[in-house]
Amino acid sequence: MEYISVGKLVKPHGIHGALQFVFHGFLKDNAAVPNFFFIQLNGMYTPLFVEKLEMNREESGFVHFEEFKDRNQAISHSNLDIYLSEQDAEKYFEEDESDLEFLIGYTAFDNETQFGTIIAIDEMPMQTFAVVENGEKEHLIPLVDDFVIDIIKKKKQIVFDLPEGLLDL
Repeated sequence: MEYISVGKLVKPHGIHGALQFVFHGFLKDNAAVPNFFFIQLNGMYTPLFVEKLEMNREESGFVHFEEFKDRNQAISHSNLDIYLSEQDAEKYFEEDESDLEFLIGYTAFDNETQFGTIIAIDEMPMQTFAVVENGEKEHLIPLVDDFVIDIIKKKKQIVFDLPEGLLDL
């Protein structure tokens, strides 16, 4: 199962084990919140069950987990990332169209011809590029609507329609 970091537990709040949190994105519907989040402990994803979640802004608030009853328990879990499965993240959180980091690791195609794997996203003031590695060679491919035909998340593929000669540079 793939897990995605959806936020961070920041610091304890109060004396009853609540934690302040910040989400990386926005919930689709403030009334719908996950029943649990995962944290990483000793290399394993461990669920924490939400007793109560209070939003104080669109992306932050306080969470009370069933497992924590006092401030000391909350302190030991400060500064930890919180995760959801990929499916739950899509269910509860709006997709951030501006964050293209999810494309790292995607196989890149020029129409039907595979030409490499995205190893980085390079954001410059006027343009965002996918850095595509093909053996020893790297290509900077502009991530613009004119070039991107399709993003197939299930197969982790991105299909471009590139101008002739771009891959020869």
